[in-house]
Amino acid sequence: MYDLNFKFFNPNFVTLNNIQMVKNTADLVPEKRKKPIVKQEVAFLVVHLIPLGAIWTGATWFDWAVCVFLYVIRMFWVTGGYHRYFAHKSYKTSRWFQFVIAFMAMTSAQKGILWWAAHHRHHHRHSETPKDPHSMLIYGFWYSHVGWIVGPDFKETDYKTIGDYAKYPELMWLNKHYLVPPVTLAVLVTAIGAWVNGGSPLLMFTHFGLSTLFIGFFLSTVILYHGTFSINSIMHHFGTQRYESNDESKNSLWLALLTLGKAGTTITTIMK
Repeated sequence: MYDLNFKFFNPNFVTLNNIQMVKNTADLVPEKRKKPIVKQEVAFLVVHLIPLGAIWTGATWFDWAVCVFLYVIRMFWVTGGYHRYFAHKSYKTSRWFQFVIAFMAMTSAQKGILWWAAHHRHHHRHSETPKDPHSMLIYGFWYSHVGWIVGPDFKETDYKTIGDYAKYPELMWLNKHYLVPPVTLAVLVTAIGAWVNGGSPLLMFTHFGLSTLFIGFFLSTVILYHGTFSINSIMHHFGTQRYESNDESKNSLWLALLTLGKAGTTITTIMK
């Protein structure tokens, strides 16, 4: 017998049931992954704590409306931009609108457009193998959800994997300065909140603007994080498969709705 909770937090844990699903069990031997360096992840933790500032500022109906709006609109750009366009090249567009897609997707504060897409391509190339950045089968639920992000192993962008887009200087600039889009949005949201709640954008550093920043921007960002992360973890644990595939991804209607379509396929695409 083993502790059922252990597999959710141990990045090197593989269940016997999962091993039996794979013909060659040697393929399931995990890579050695480094533990998070706490001082490097302070900002990630702080982002999760900032919404608590609303305890002191309060929150208006406008703040909550902004929270819902920013979750939905940014999830649209995460799914349609990071995922469908840059990772999978599911459609074509002009160069200037390509930049718009990248900028809007990056307002989600999920790092650079090239970083995100390169790691997703790497995931599909090595799905459910030790080289998969976030295989729940091999590394467990917790690691596939957020452990691989806060760990030091996948901090750099693999420009060779994303070379078809790394040739554009403007995308390289955005990828390097990945905080520009979310900070721009945060400032804009704070100013609009001050205007709606207090009557003037000049009040953005008072509770009129800060409440919109805490709830409208930061809370929606945190929810957006875990909505996106759930595709690597929850969707590989719950749901159904309509046919056999070479990974554990599943179809989940409720996750598909929450992520605007990311949880509706079990197809693994080999990106070349």
